[in-house]
Amino acid sequence: MKSDYKVHRAVVQRAQQSSRSGGLEGSRKVKHFLWRMSHNTLAVHMVLQRRGMKLDTRCCMCGRYDEDGGHLLKCKEVREVWRELNLEDVRCELMTTCSVVEMMEKFFKLEPNQQSTIVTLLWLWWKERNRWREEGRRGAGREVAYMVAS
Repeated sequence: MKSDYKVHRAVVQRAQQSSRSGGLEGSRKVKHFLWRMSHNTLAVHMVLQRRGMKLDTRCCMCGRYDEDGGHLLKCKEVREVWRELNLEDVRCELMTTCSVVEMMEKFFKLEPNQQSTIVTLLWLWWKERNRWREEGRRGAGREVAYMVAS
């Protein structure tokens, strides 16, 4: 396990890289990500299979369940981040929904600061998921939680 200092340094370095590439606030990429998530068109394994690709539909992070848009909330690997941010109860409430539309309705009833934190969490987790899929490496849950809180 990394020391707090090493976690802090890794987060600072990644935040500096992120700020050089435009940062998170008002990012068109984040808005596009949210639109795709709310319309269930993110390039997750279940969507790709639905489009005709032959692939294993299990989550590339946990390997346990089919990866759909809702799995970004359910994955055992991301739960640590939600807990670190004291948002586990919100995550559980969002998971009780039957559809992405219903989830987004609940999301928009949250306080604005919670909405902002959750959007940041989902975006950074999506990036970590892609980094794991493409490069075979990712930051620890504590690092992601620290980045979200920053």
